[in-house]
Amino acid sequence: MLILSLLLLMATPPANAQESPREARLFAAETAGGTVGATTGLLLGGYTGYLVMKALPCDRVRCGFALLGGLIAGSTALATAGTYIAAQQVGGEHSVAGAALGATLGLLGGYKAAAVLEDRGLPISVVVLAFPATQGAMAAFGSRIAIRIQR
Repeated sequence: MLILSLLLLMATPPANAQESPREARLFAAETAGGTVGATTGLLLGGYTGYLVMKALPCDRVRCGFALLGGLIAGSTALATAGTYIAAQQVGGEHSVAGAALGATLGLLGGYKAAAVLEDRGLPISVVVLAFPATQGAMAAFGSRIAIRIQR
């Protein structure tokens, strides 16, 4: 029900018809920034988790959690930052809280998108890119929703 409400909120036409192309450009820029941020966050977070895993003596489960924690924290933080920076660069309104919430929800969406694509037998390069692309789009979506709610 919440998702349906949010989609209806986004579907409401803007008060000014000139605003619609601007919103589309902002969303595209924020999505690109969030995707680049999520990809960078996965790389840096994964590497940080790997370093922690190597530096501390840990069993298989604890090392796995260190690596997973680095991936989650890195991709979420940098997807949020990428969305914020992209919106600033194009001169649009942005919501850090909305982007952070969207990036967090994008973790689940990205995981599911990657799982579905893997089940369909797509190449691993497509599957790997589905996660940050979904997380970046969800971060942008969260930012745009939060701006709409604030208006």
